[in-house]
Amino acid sequence: VEKTNEWTCRINTSLSANGPATLQVFGRTSTVKKLSQSVKVDLQNGYSAYIGDFHGHTYYSDGTLLPADAHKYARETAKLDFFVLMDHLESMDEAEWADYRQQAWKANEDGKFACFPGLEWTKGLGHACLYDPPTRVWPKDKDGFFQAVVDAGIFCKINHPGDGKRVFD
Repeated sequence: VEKTNEWTCRINTSLSANGPATLQVFGRTSTVKKLSQSVKVDLQNGYSAYIGDFHGHTYYSDGTLLPADAHKYARETAKLDFFVLMDHLESMDEAEWADYRQQAWKANEDGKFACFPGLEWTKGLGHACLYDPPTRVWPKDKDGFFQAVVDAGIFCKINHPGDGKRVFD
């Protein structure tokens, strides 16, 4: 409102981090060519940003750390909010798989550090991540694999598909 030098507006801050921020407004009026005003605001969006990794490997396939050490590093050193190990299922035996799952659930801290087990199905036509799979045994053929994923009711993500000649279709 020009007579009182007050104005209102709506600003989409959904892509901004929650917490203290400075809103700086630039403009002009009929009498002032450049106008700048700053105000401190506290953003409270419905969404939060989290940092993590959905595709880590350990000593059980082609990484270097054991699962417990990898989870500790992700939580305490890297300061991640979430972490999912994704070792190649073809590289693990049953004892490693049991330890792998146990360490993931042990590392999970509700509201502080989200962690659950995963596996990477690794074939010549590409790799696929399985999130919280009930078993480490999966069909070797593509059609059987995808049907097993559907039957298990889990989430699957395709990674770096193919070798350049054969790919997921």
